[in-house]
This record gives sequence, structure tokens and C-alpha cells, in this order.
Amino acid sequence: AYGLAENRTLKMGVIGVGWYGMVDAKAALKAGGVEAVAICDVDSEHLEKNAAELEKLQGTRPKKFKRSQDLLDEKGLDFVVIGTPPQWHALMLIAALEKGLDVYCEKPLSYDVREGSAMVEAVGKHPERVVQIGFQRRRSKAFAEVKEFIDSGEAGRIVQVDAQIHYQARTVDATPQDPPASLDWDLWCGPGPKIPYSPQVGHFNWRLEHTSGHGHLVDWGIHLIDGTRMVLGLGMPRRVIAAGGLYQLADKITTPDTLAVHFEFDRCPVVWRHRLWGAQELDPDVNNGIFFFGEKATVFSSDRKWVVIPKGKPDDREEHEAKSDLGLDHMTAFLE
Repeated sequence: AYGLAENRTLKMGVIGVGWYGMVDAKAALKAGGVEAVAICDVDSEHLEKNAAELEKLQGTRPKKFKRSQDLLDEKGLDFVVIGTPPQWHALMLIAALEKGLDVYCEKPLSYDVREGSAMVEAVGKHPERVVQIGFQRRRSKAFAEVKEFIDSGEAGRIVQVDAQIHYQARTVDATPQDPPASLDWDLWCGPGPKIPYSPQVGHFNWRLEHTSGHGHLVDWGIHLIDGTRMVLGLGMPRRVIAAGGLYQLADKITTPDTLAVHFEFDRCPVVWRHRLWGAQELDPDVNNGIFFFGEKATVFSSDRKWVVIPKGKPDDREEHEAKSDLGLDHMTAFLE
């Protein structure tokens, strides 16, 4: 995109600074050669707090905006980071491209398939622009080493993949109530349905609300599905079969707390599972990761570690540490 050796400071705008937008912004500052000149959020408390934090980090205070279009109208921007809930992604990304800006957009890419298709079409109309989605696991050294191991043939043909993230979901008050005075809830909902506010569907917790986040698979699990596709070089599945429901958290969230999904790819099936209600797992070390079941060996990979168990020789298992700063590495790749 720019090349970090380029002798000028890149001007960054950040839309959505409640949590992960700020994580991405700080990664860009750490990568170097970037100044946050404008931030946008529908919560005035987020704006004040994070404008002050960015000023401490970079020495200058960014301009503050409530509406994304006003930020995009700001002169001199080079790129924007989109860190909002996904019902806003399509409109913001397309608008940024039309302004001639490069875009780093958090996952999931879009709220639904139609929006995703419109975003892909918009990117195709602006081939000079750089667009990157926040699939940080694409910078995982563990996943890269697993890919190399599997490509070498040492695991044999991969027959099946299991991916899973089991954990205790964070739940808060789901009682409908007035939003905080600092929050423009109408604008937060934006192009999505207007739903009653509660802390459980607002900041951070929207991930398990079906009108905005689509649930655990689309929010967090998508990293592992994308990682699997990267490791095995998979395209799109021929069919997808899903079954699950709300069995423990029905009074708190609106997406499945228990889910199994079978993705039928040409190379092999990929099966996703999650439990969000804090079950006691047999081996918590594999609660978050991917199993590649091969004819010669089983390989398990998490973000920063991978394990090989040769078939018929469980005592000969090999563990490999492969640590990396995924967020920084992914942002650096975008800026380069």
C-alpha cells in the first residue's frame, strides 16, 4: 500500500473507537509512520476518552466526529479503520472507497451475503485502493507452520477438520432500558433494525445479538474457519448444514449458545462446534483451536502453538511454540 519506509506520515481516520477500533488504531501507531487525525463514534464518552488517549500516544489530538460521513469528508485522510458493529460495514466501506481512501475493516466483513457482494463489487470498481479485513490469524506463525507441515505430506491426506471455541460467554443486564445519555442509540442501530436498548445488546455485547453480530461463529469462530481455509487452500463450501439453539442462555442472548456446523468443501469436511455456557471441558487446552485429522497424523493448532500426534504413536507427540503479535503484524502488512 504505502511502504513503511516512505518519508511521510500517513493520516488515519478511525470509525468506531469503543474497543477494537482503538486496538487497531494503536497497532497502526505502533507500526509507525501513522497519525490518527480523526475519530468517529456515536458515543460521546468514547470520543472524549479515546481522543485523550491518542493525544498521549502521538502528541496531537484527533478531531472528533459523531457521523462517519463527516469524518470521511475530512481533507487529507489516507486511510480509515472501520471498527463498528457489522451492520454499518458495507455503507462505510463503500463510502470510503468513493472518497478515494484505503480501508482496514474489521471482521466480519458484512452483516449478510448481499452486503458482502456489494462490498466486493465496490472494491472491484476501485482497483487502485487497498482493502484489508481484520482476519489477524492470517499472520499467525503457528498457522503458517501448520500449513508448511501439512503441505509437506507428513500428516498424510487431511480427511476431516474440526474447529471449535468453547468458553463462558460474558452476559450482562438484558432488561430493556434507556440508553446512556452519551449514546445515540438510533444512530448505533443505523441501517439495522431498531431494537430496544439494553447493556446486553449494546457496546461489546452486540456480538451475540442476531440483529447486529450474528453470534459466536460469525464473530470469533470466523477466525478459525478463515484460518482453516488458508492452511488448506480451500475455496467456498458446496453446502453448509447447521444445527443448534439456545439451551442455557435463552434469557440473555439471541444467537445459539450451542452450535454444530458442517461445511462441505471439495478437499474435506470442516466441522465447527461451540458451547458458550461454561461447560467443564475434558481438556481446556484445546477449547480454542483447529484439529486437522490426517491419515498419518493429527495436528492441533491454536493462535500461538501447534501439536503433532503421529497416528498410532500418541506418546510421540510434538509441541511447537510459534508466538506472534497478530494484530500488529496484520496492520503492518496493510500499511506496507
